[in-house]
Amino acid sequence: MIKTLLNLLFPKPCSGCGTTLLESEHLVCTHCRHDMPFTQHHLDDNNETAKKFRGRLLWNMLRP
Repeated sequence: MIKTLLNLLFPKPCSGCGTTLLESEHLVCTHCRHDMPFTQHHLDDNNETAKKFRGRLLWNMLRP
C-alpha cells in the first residue's frame, strides 16, 4: 500500500518517452517496449535502441 502511495506521489517516468509507468511496468512503458525491434542490436554499441536511451539510463542497465 505504501508503494502504491509513493507511485501516486512520485510517479516513475518511462526512460524512452517520459510517460508515467504503470505498476506492472518497470523501466520502459508498453508502447516503447512494443516499438523496440527484435534484432541483434545488443552486439552493436552504436545501435538505434542504444541511441534512443543514451543519456537517459545508466549503461549497466542496458547490459545484463
